[in-house]
Formats: sequence, structure tokens, C-alpha cells
Amino acid sequence: MKLVSAPYRWLPRTFLPNLRGWYYDIYYGISNLRTFFEAVWWFRAWDWDGLAGLIEISAREMRKSHLPGHLVGAPRTAKQLLIVAELCKRLRENVYFEQAGYDPKTWDKRDRFTRQKLAKHSGYMAAQDAKYLGKMMQRITHWWD
Repeated sequence: MKLVSAPYRWLPRTFLPNLRGWYYDIYYGISNLRTFFEAVWWFRAWDWDGLAGLIEISAREMRKSHLPGHLVGAPRTAKQLLIVAELCKRLRENVYFEQAGYDPKTWDKRDRFTRQKLAKHSGYMAAQDAKYLGKMMQRITHWWD
């Protein structure tokens, strides 16, 4: 991806229309810096959490453009993007153990079998969300407006 477009676009007859396009590129580029600043700041190449944060913000931003959508499937696409954003958020927050029934006050009072069952169920819920996110990402080429 290049910051400046191909040289053939800067011929004398196409200079003004391309200059206007370049202005919009700069405007939306700065807007994207504001939108993605926190996610990019905490992005680390060795961890999936940063990538999930970028996908979450991207899905939420794309959803905004699909809400007043011009296409027939815009409401469906907006719903899919919301699902992707929420799945990324849940995977990043990693509260599956608490949702499965973990309570620090009563944890020691539970028997071993129940604790193992809660741990196994929390892992199962996280795996299900990751699998569903992968299934939703197969539709990425259909999310345009």
C-alpha cells in the first residue's frame, strides 16, 4: 500500500481531481489515527490481543457505515459486524471463567469435580467464541457499502 498513488494519475488533465482525492486521503488518514490510536498503541506483533483489538474497532467503524446502508443486505451486514466486534471484545476480556460460575468466595468450598467442570466449561465457551469468530470472518469480502 502506497501513500502516494501511481504517477500516471498525476498527468496535467487528472491533476485537480487527484489532488481532491489526496485531500480526502489525508483527512480520513488523520481520522483513522484518532480512531485506532489506542489499539495501535497497545498492539504487539507477538500477541493475538492487539489484532483482536484492531478487528474489533474496524468492525465497529464499518458497522456505522452500514446502518444507514444503501444496499439490500446492509442490516444483515451491520449485524454481522456487531457480532464480530462483540466476539473480539469477549475474547480479549477473557471473562469466561467468571461466566461459568467462578466465585472467589466459594471456590475453595466447592468439590474438585465441580471446579474441574467449571474450568472445562470456561475453556469450551472461549473455544466456541473463537470458532464462531472464524466462521464470521469468512464473510469479510461481503462487508462493503
